[in-house]
Amino acid sequence: KEGYKQIALAKIVYLPVVNTNHPDIKSLLEKGIRVDELKSIFFKDKGDAGFKPNSNFNVLTRSACAAVSFSSFLKEDIKTLVNDYDKIENDSLLIDLVAKDTLGITFLDPSNIYDINTGKIKQGITVLPIDLNNNGTIDSDENFYADRKVLIERLKKDNIELPSGLLTVTILETEKASFSKYVNWVKEKGDLIIENFGFLPLN
Repeated sequence: KEGYKQIALAKIVYLPVVNTNHPDIKSLLEKGIRVDELKSIFFKDKGDAGFKPNSNFNVLTRSACAAVSFSSFLKEDIKTLVNDYDKIENDSLLIDLVAKDTLGITFLDPSNIYDINTGKIKQGITVLPIDLNNNGTIDSDENFYADRKVLIERLKKDNIELPSGLLTVTILETEKASFSKYVNWVKEKGDLIIENFGFLPLN
């Protein structure tokens, strides 16, 4: 938009999240899910193309920036994104709905999944682990979701490709120099701050 500029601050990853009391939680955590299998759960008319979930889910999503990035990464049309609920206004409501629905599933970024103070997964939800080597089971080196710091370090170390997008800030081109300097400082030297919120540095 004319008169504004957008600055990318960090990378955001999106992880599948289910209710901790899902009827198939034991199997889901043992077997996990492949990235390409996410399509069959979150997008309409994808089940016939390959993977069909063995578990039942109530899919809860929001038509927000996260949905755009999630759809784009998986090369799907956001218009086919499934939502089995009425309009969900914010991420806090989305988390509450999944935590109250034993069949609930959604995708969230780590800043919403993990408690900011403890770094542990919030009550009532858990991350559905990704089967990175597609062998049908979650190996010990694929199970790194219980703690936010461990997650971020693993994603940084191995450059694991997961649904992702960019955390950006939009400011006026005429914004005060002091504010622009702060934004650039966060981008260039604020890795610890970024990671504490569950985001990944760009460099």
